[in-house]
Amino acid sequence: MALNAKASNYDYTIHDANGVVGVKDDVKYPISKEDWDRENPHIEHKDSVCTECTYVPDQTTLFTYFVTREDKENATVKPKLCGKFTMPGWVGHSHFYVFRCRECRVVGVDYVHGYTNYGLYYLRCTHCKTPLPLDPQKERSMYEAEGGPVPPASRGERKRELNNVVKEATKGKDVKVFSSGLGLVEGGKFTRFRNFLREYFNY
Repeated sequence: MALNAKASNYDYTIHDANGVVGVKDDVKYPISKEDWDRENPHIEHKDSVCTECTYVPDQTTLFTYFVTREDKENATVKPKLCGKFTMPGWVGHSHFYVFRCRECRVVGVDYVHGYTNYGLYYLRCTHCKTPLPLDPQKERSMYEAEGGPVPPASRGERKRELNNVVKEATKGKDVKVFSSGLGLVEGGKFTRFRNFLREYFNY
């Protein structure tokens, strides 16, 4: 039985970081964000019966009232989970993390964004807006919590993966591959690559 994305067609709906799933007679039906928004333009996640998250009007309120004083005082650049929240206009919820920005040193909260140029999730400082890329080796649980693919953990694995992509893109062609202006890739070898390696391979 095919069902459209209208909320009333389902016994209930599940909204999380992976999207929307409608449940009818214990059968789950994935719903694309586009279909859900088209069929349910007025429904926000705060109006659902979700028991996993808390509604907050903005990140300042979340930080002020839902992050403990201890977590604020002990925050480091390593993110710490402070719960699941939804905000105005959201059709789902997200995990929020408290952390200290490594650039401006201000403590704040944010949810996981995707992706950097090199396929990494990141948090963004609410003060200086600097992105904090999440190392897949150290923050694997965050990737898993968001339901996205976990990039190869080791530097060597990521290097092999990227070289394979470059070789496939250039196979049988007279082309050169540039990586976000950071360096020229020729035949799987990098030139002018210090900044690139620093960010992507944690050199």
